[in-house]
Amino acid sequence: MSARQGLLGGAAILDLGEVSRRVSPADWGVRAICRSSPGLSRDQVEAWPLGKLDNALVALRQRHFGSVWHCAPTCGECGGVYELNLDPAEMGFGPEHADDTQAIETHEATIDGASYAIRPLIVHDLIAIERCSEPEHARTYLASALDVPETALDEALESAAELDPLTNIWIATECPDCGAEQSVLFDPARFLAEEMARASDQVLSEVAEIALAYHWSEDAILAMPNERRRYYLGRIAQ
Repeated sequence: MSARQGLLGGAAILDLGEVSRRVSPADWGVRAICRSSPGLSRDQVEAWPLGKLDNALVALRQRHFGSVWHCAPTCGECGGVYELNLDPAEMGFGPEHADDTQAIETHEATIDGASYAIRPLIVHDLIAIERCSEPEHARTYLASALDVPETALDEALESAAELDPLTNIWIATECPDCGAEQSVLFDPARFLAEEMARASDQVLSEVAEIALAYHWSEDAILAMPNERRRYYLGRIAQ
C-alpha cells in the first residue's frame, strides 16, 4: 500500500519553492515526497528505484498542477526556447507503480565472462553522484554501489536501466524556429522543482495581498487551506 498523499498547503509550497533554489533536483524530490506523504521517511524514499521517485513526483504534480506538463526546452542550435507539452501517462507513469511494498528486482548479467547481480539505481545513488565533484568520482561510486569493476560499469548501467523503465526517458523534439532535432530528458524532479518555485512566488504574493487587506500574520495566512486563501483573495478583488 502506498503512503497517504494529500495536497500541500501554502507553507509547504513556500518551503519547497525556497529549498528548490538550494539543493539538487534529486534531493529536492525526496523532500517533496516526504513533505506530501507524512508516513514516509527520507531513508525509505532514498531506497526507492529512480523510476519510483519519478512516478511519485508525477502523481504529486498531477494533484497540484494537472496531468499535462508544460516544459520550455532551449534549442541547442539557435538558442530559442520553445513549448513542449508532455503527458506522463503516455510514457507509462501511473498508480500501478506506486506500491511501497514491492521488492527491488535484480538481474543476473554476464559482463566480460563474469556474472554480476545487477540492481536498478536507487535515489540514494543519484544524490551521491550529484554531490561528486568530478565525473571519475561518480564512476567510482557507481561501480562500488553496483559491485562491479569500473571496466564493467557501462554495461552494468545499461542492465540497471532495463530494470527501471520509468527513468532516463528521452523525448524526441524539433525546434519550431530552426527545425533542429534534439532529445529532451524527462526529469520530473527538475521540472517540478522549477514549477514549485514559481508557485511559491505566487503564494508569497497572495500572502502579501491578504496581509495588506486584513492585517493578519504570515503564519496565520499560510495555515489556511488553499481554497480559503483564494476565497479571501476573491473578496479583496470585489
